[in-house]
Amino acid sequence: MIGIVVVSHSPALAQAAVELACAMVPPARRPALAIAAGVQGGLGTDAVAILEAITHVDGPDGVLVLMDLGSALMASEIAVEMLDPAVATRVRLSDAPLVEGLVGALVNAASSGTLSTVAQQAETALEAKRRHFAPGDSRPAAPIDLPDHDLVWRTVVHCNHGLHARPAAALALVLGSFDVESTVVSPRTGQQASGDSIIEIQSLAVRRGDRVDVLLEGADVEQAAAALDLLAQRNFDEAPTLPGEPAPDRTEELEPEAPAGRWT
Repeated sequence: MIGIVVVSHSPALAQAAVELACAMVPPARRPALAIAAGVQGGLGTDAVAILEAITHVDGPDGVLVLMDLGSALMASEIAVEMLDPAVATRVRLSDAPLVEGLVGALVNAASSGTLSTVAQQAETALEAKRRHFAPGDSRPAAPIDLPDHDLVWRTVVHCNHGLHARPAAALALVLGSFDVESTVVSPRTGQQASGDSIIEIQSLAVRRGDRVDVLLEGADVEQAAAALDLLAQRNFDEAPTLPGEPAPDRTEELEPEAPAGRWT
């Protein structure tokens, strides 16, 4: 599994970012994480501390280093130069935003992503915000060509705030755990996302009450669909209602030809 290092001028900032990201992934599935933040009890970064953090989480799958700004970048470069060359070749410094990048990287690493895919998830982490605030975002998108698939699983989302960070992470972790290619589709907008990417799933802006379709292809489609059934039964691990609201009606109608659960 990929190791992740968080480099920041502020220990408090680094700890808070790690706490937020770790809330998306069960403890047993979290990759090795290390923080290199602050100098002598104050703000700053230290190349030696970064080197030690990288060494602590290093493994054959590689290490991704996320940084905040300024000297954090330069100190991280110096740390890599100080590493044993064999270790340095499997370390990647990311230009991703610290908080969003850490969330994207952590979820993908927990799904056994490679150093390349983990880095890519971190580096595209602002896409969900860009899409959300893009002009005309609330208008339905033009029809899209969907990929080939062996099975489609669908449900109505009852999470209080739709597929926000935690339920999106739960969905990505399930889909990343099986030998499948998965695509999550929002019929309301016509948009699609890679099923193992928390960042892409969030960019769909799925609201409470929206239907989602998950297109599955590969060796483990039945196992993945069964795991999705359990996830839906747990309401994506979210509380089922807003304060003071009745529980949602699980028999909410979908199209007659598209009952909840799996269909082909």
